[in-house]
Amino acid sequence: MNTLDFILLTAAVWRLSNLIAHKEKGPFRIVWSFHIWVRKMARKHTWFKKSEVLEGIECEYCLSIWFGTILGGLYLFLGDAVILAIFPLALSTGAILIKHTVFLIKSVDTRYDQQNQSYLKQSSDAERPIAVELSARKTQDHI
Repeated sequence: MNTLDFILLTAAVWRLSNLIAHKEKGPFRIVWSFHIWVRKMARKHTWFKKSEVLEGIECEYCLSIWFGTILGGLYLFLGDAVILAIFPLALSTGAILIKHTVFLIKSVDTRYDQQNQSYLKQSSDAERPIAVELSARKTQDHI
């Protein structure tokens, strides 16, 4: 297994786990329909409820182990065919990663601008220059 295949498989496992655990609707509401089906099965059959499948599909960590085992096994037997099949999931993960990175950069930039604006307002409100104010603060600290 080369590094790129590992990264693509890991991204696909994360996307599948996240898609199901966070009850996203998914394409054509497939994931949503799956959740409804599992809930109906849990209400109908006590053995299904006791198997804790419902709790398992809401646990991202549990799902990542299941999907990792399944996709890893398929990769061992089918090789590159699995990579082609999971490629859309890996691309989706990349798009989500870019979205969150841009959001993080914007929030840090906004916070920096707010702090900078606050500092500029404080310094412009003062009647005397900042250097004089700083020396006055130092003098008060020593008193």
